[in-house]
Amino acid sequence: MFGCVWKFTFDEFKVARERAARLEAIAFQDTNALKPLKAVEESIKEAKKQYQQAKNISDREQAIAAWQISINQLNLIPQQTLAGKTAKAKLKVYQQEFQNAVVSSFISAAEEFNTEAEKITATQPQVAAELLKQAVTHLNKVPTDNPRYLEAQKLSAIYQVKTKTLANSNGGNYIKAAKGFAIAAAKASQNPPHRAETWGEIAKLWQKAIEKLEKIQVREPSYSEAQNLLATYQTNLGTIKTRQKLEIEAQQKLQQAHRQIQNLIANSGSNPQQFKAQIQGVINQLKTISAGTTAYKEAEQLLKSAYDKLKQT
Repeated sequence: MFGCVWKFTFDEFKVARERAARLEAIAFQDTNALKPLKAVEESIKEAKKQYQQAKNISDREQAIAAWQISINQLNLIPQQTLAGKTAKAKLKVYQQEFQNAVVSSFISAAEEFNTEAEKITATQPQVAAELLKQAVTHLNKVPTDNPRYLEAQKLSAIYQVKTKTLANSNGGNYIKAAKGFAIAAAKASQNPPHRAETWGEIAKLWQKAIEKLEKIQVREPSYSEAQNLLATYQTNLGTIKTRQKLEIEAQQKLQQAHRQIQNLIANSGSNPQQFKAQIQGVINQLKTISAGTTAYKEAEQLLKSAYDKLKQT
């Protein structure tokens, strides 16, 4: 029988050992690279969770920033490792998800700006216009190749029209002026009763407030608020005019009562029954003077005197 024994030469042994060392190094590098890959994937997962739970623009922006940092870290994993090749394979998917999230954030932010603008359109049109401009700015950041580009452009067009409408609107200024007249009228009305002339001046203030509101056109954002204020102011004007009318009538009745009293004094020596009838006439006249007028207090005093005189007669 023939036997064959194969032995490594020194050079062959050296080559084999170097190859084994390289394989061991590659395996070690692959093992070490898997750790950062796993960490990056966890951080991406956490950033996505934060984004989904975000309740406002600021929260979403913070989540997106963290998400971007995590994706950038994928590029730091050595490409020659298994982890690097895995990261490269997943990178496109991660980037697409991230891009969609960024676009959604732009659109959501724009919608939030619009919502806030609608809340203050009637009272702060200039601030509302600035919010709408920010909304348009966010929408214009959506890339043309993104599936939601057309949606963003439609919203942008709507918000631009709103902005233009606000820019051409004087409704906010008219409402501000109207409220100024209303405040002045309310202050002037305090501590009644007032003379008829004073009620007249107060009525003019309410009328000026109404005239300002009537200038606001139907197409203007503040029209609805203007109509609500208009109804209130017209009611107030009606109340003031009623007070003015009562005041005028009360003064006229008081003057008539004074004339009756003068006649009564002049005829004090006449027939007692006729004298009593004249006193009763004064009493009846004084009773018609409305409370809440400047004449009422004097009328009450004269009424007491008239009753006393009637008892003495």
